[in-house]
Amino acid sequence: MKMEKSSPAKKNSVKNGNGQNSDSKFELIRCERNGVRCKSHLAFINEEYSISETYLQNKEYQKSIEALNQAFYRTYELKETTCINCAKMFRSTIIRSLEDIHIELKGMSQGIFKTRRYQSSYILAGDVLKSIKEEAKVS
Repeated sequence: MKMEKSSPAKKNSVKNGNGQNSDSKFELIRCERNGVRCKSHLAFINEEYSISETYLQNKEYQKSIEALNQAFYRTYELKETTCINCAKMFRSTIIRSLEDIHIELKGMSQGIFKTRRYQSSYILAGDVLKSIKEEAKVS
């Protein structure tokens, strides 16, 4: 299965030929089984990723982190041998997104211009990031 990451700048919701939204973070390009085994999982992962981005834009960091966490754990339901590489790619992308959030929150909760408002989100991001990185190593 070959996957393509879509541009995060795309926000229209037009269905492509595979029945997927063109604003999805991940889209199937070529799959040995035409995505039959993973369409529902892929839809859930994309939905949670999109929800996370919306929360992030609204500075609702804790909800954004939780949405990414749910998407991350859903990738473990992709157990077919043809889906393993895609699931790993999903997980690495989600981890990178959480790392970006963590770095952003660190800048807002430490240093000269720090505010305590984001301290709890910064701690949550660190905890979730540590947890999912450990989970990713195990599998």
